[in-house]
Amino acid sequence: MVKTFDILIIGAGPAGLTAAIKLGETGLRIAVLEKDVFPREKICGDALSGKVMSVMKRMPEGIFSDFIANIDKTPSLGIRFTSPDMSYVDVPYVMARADGSGKTPPGMVEHAPGYICSRSRFDKFLYDKCREFKNISILENTIISKVSIDNGIVTAESVHNTYTGKMILGADGVHSVVRKSLTAYHENKNHTCLGIRAYYENVSGTHEKNFIELFFLKDLLPGYFWIFPMPGNRFNVGLGMLKSQVVERKINLSKALTKIITSHPQISERFKDAKLIGKFEAHPLPLGLQDEVRSGNHFILLGDAASLVDPFSGEGIGNAMASGEVAADIVKACFEQNRFDADFISQYDRRIYRRIMKDFSYSKIIQRLARSASLFNFVVRRASRNKGIQELLTSISTDERIKKKLTNPLFYLGLLFK
Repeated sequence: MVKTFDILIIGAGPAGLTAAIKLGETGLRIAVLEKDVFPREKICGDALSGKVMSVMKRMPEGIFSDFIANIDKTPSLGIRFTSPDMSYVDVPYVMARADGSGKTPPGMVEHAPGYICSRSRFDKFLYDKCREFKNISILENTIISKVSIDNGIVTAESVHNTYTGKMILGADGVHSVVRKSLTAYHENKNHTCLGIRAYYENVSGTHEKNFIELFFLKDLLPGYFWIFPMPGNRFNVGLGMLKSQVVERKINLSKALTKIITSHPQISERFKDAKLIGKFEAHPLPLGLQDEVRSGNHFILLGDAASLVDPFSGEGIGNAMASGEVAADIVKACFEQNRFDADFISQYDRRIYRRIMKDFSYSKIIQRLARSASLFNFVVRRASRNKGIQELLTSISTDERIKKKLTNPLFYLGLLFK
């Protein structure tokens, strides 16, 4: 059976659902095709950054306030960086205002700059908001096997149905069928991170203000081990490493994570009363380093399908939602001007570069610097004693100029005299 829409969105994660919600008020006929059935689990660190909050504030009225008021989550008020020698520095986030401005309007309160919230819960929240639009059809349990474009019509094929439209958004993750069908993409293990995570109860020693914790252990560099506090005394625990290192050193990620939790001199003590919930789950993360195709005639790639994971921090959800927001703007323009050609749609790539990819070039350099355990130890020890450096690190996730500063060797030379 052939089902016709204006826009096909493949994948109902944060990227695809953000694009659908932003397009919901256009009246265009939108199909969101999702291979799983909600609610469903997703392998993720479960961290919602300030980028996520910023995008949500620009969604239709009521969505952001509903999230703040009604979704179970743990506020993230800062981050603790721990170096290979177990020195650490606490970097508090700047509290955000409810409307994103420098002042809090009457009737509005400050909110945390970010949160830890299970992906299954967060995605279901966006899914429910999407379903409020009558022109959006979310078709679950729909596995797309092939995508093609012919005579200005996009076709997506599943086992039982064929879906057609004028525009297709590939938000179907690292193994994107849209990307495989419409581009010549090939995975590069030097630009892929492998992450493994598990849920635990009763991890001790967490920060009183629920700081997320990143441990840059020597054997993982430039990757890290993490502990993220969640509601109900639960914790998202995991590690991430470059795939090239995992392959070269023949590392078993499950064994590596278990060894840290059970044998690391300082970390294992915090897990002596902890209980594993479920099992270890692993997933690849496509780092945003490659000069690859992200759009073309009648199509746009979003989120992981567009390799938009930060090379240093591993941030993915915020960039995915930002790409969905940008894509929605471009798609609106496509229909308003009846332009679906690659040249017109390429403005998406330019905007993604300015908003996301330009910052990645600095993240890549910082990632390379993070390979040096001695340099990491030095920076963290200095930062723990110097308020000015702490304030600098506070802005690293929100200010591109700070990342650029951290890529300058003179910055580290200057630390010798601070």
